[in-house]
Amino acid sequence: MFDKPKVLLVDEEIHIIKSLMKLFDLKEYQVDYATDLNEALNTLSADDYDIVVVDEKIGCMQVLSHIKDQSPQTVRILMTSYKDFERNVAYLNDGSIYNYIVKPWFNPHVKLLIQKAIAFRKENQIKKIVEESILATFKDWQECLNKIEMIAHQSYYNVIDMLCKIIYIKNEKLSNHSVSVASYTEKLAEEFELSKDRRIDLKHASLLHDIGKIAIRDSILQKNGFYIEEYHDIKKHPELGANLVRQLSNLERVALIIEQHHERVDGKGYPMGLHSSQISLEAKIFAVCNTFDMLTAESSYMIGFDSNKALSIIKKDIGSIYDEEVVKKFVHLIKEKD
Repeated sequence: MFDKPKVLLVDEEIHIIKSLMKLFDLKEYQVDYATDLNEALNTLSADDYDIVVVDEKIGCMQVLSHIKDQSPQTVRILMTSYKDFERNVAYLNDGSIYNYIVKPWFNPHVKLLIQKAIAFRKENQIKKIVEESILATFKDWQECLNKIEMIAHQSYYNVIDMLCKIIYIKNEKLSNHSVSVASYTEKLAEEFELSKDRRIDLKHASLLHDIGKIAIRDSILQKNGFYIEEYHDIKKHPELGANLVRQLSNLERVALIIEQHHERVDGKGYPMGLHSSQISLEAKIFAVCNTFDMLTAESSYMIGFDSNKALSIIKKDIGSIYDEEVVKKFVHLIKEKD
């Protein structure tokens, strides 16, 4: 379980510290304080903090410099009595601080700032985990996921969000494609009147369908064509992604859709070669939406087709790749949109 966020308040005036401490729910935060420069530096040397709020009159640049050198992941917030906008912006731009509080402050503003700072801190933790992990083997994935689930408090939606961030960090184009496909699958699922739970699972599977590609070298993903050996590696991503997602709580149905998202109704898909009756409706919905987005999206090496051309290409593969009923409903959906 992720520990409570740790906050250090640094100000020479104890009444200021007490006023700030009232803004924190001590059940959710660990809040310490220091009232002079030496105490602040000693406290920072002895422990790591998620957020440090430091008053500018207490040698703030020494404190900020110490944190930046010793614990760069710590979120630094400056507290100032002076409305020196240009100087504060300069601190923001050079990375000395995350944000600043002007005294006297507005309590709701400070509470919101702290919440955003915690979210920023967590996002940086996730990014650091991903960047430090060698994502070439399942063992490395597992270590990465264990840390992510711990940070995300084992919350279903937090885990989904963190996994989406991993895809974005790995490859922004993959991430944008996944978001676009999810918008199509969400609408098509409504056409089939799927239950709310099934629609949510399909949306999340659409967002995460390429999570298995984080194990594939960037040099392969960024190519327009592949050697046979490289294509075999690419074809592993549905199974790898599904196995990865299955390690997390409450995501089995999402994993199943990910595993089947390159199956074909004629049984010639991968990784398992399933036939139509063995493929979930959600995976059939995804297959059509995925292809449509790929055909209509523009890239550095391809001008996207218009929707009519893309639909005609998909129609030609009814009964081989795509389910007929799914294609009919999707065509109706796109025609209505146009």
